[in-house]
Amino acid sequence: MNTQRVLVVGLGLIGGSLALALKQRKICAEVFGVSRSEGTIKKALAKGVIDKGATDITLLLSELQAGDIVVIATPTLSVKNICEQLRTVVQEDVLITDVASVKGSVIRDAEEVFGSLPDNFIPGHPIAGSEKSGIDAADASLFI
Repeated sequence: MNTQRVLVVGLGLIGGSLALALKQRKICAEVFGVSRSEGTIKKALAKGVIDKGATDITLLLSELQAGDIVVIATPTLSVKNICEQLRTVVQEDVLITDVASVKGSVIRDAEEVFGSLPDNFIPGHPIAGSEKSGIDAADASLFI
């Protein structure tokens, strides 16, 4: 499998920084972004953080194929809702991961939504951060 697209759900400091690093390092062909705020999507597009964005995740999920990745970069209280949106749309050969700093609630939410932790769901951890927040604080070197 080859990763052509990464979909980052949540374009705050961590999600925005990850998306920017993916773009700058040309790790994949396209970086998609999802945010609740149309303003954040517009900023992320204007700053070159993402190639395509939407406030509705379902508008981008259909473009993902085998080997592509979904990164959940939202607050942990939003993970269950994101998983519910992913459950019926994301193919089993699309990797799902997260960048929450805690795993217990993320795993519980995924298990509740999917019935068990899917083989394509790999809990992650950013091991990065900053005192700043939002798409304006996105820093491609945050993960170095």
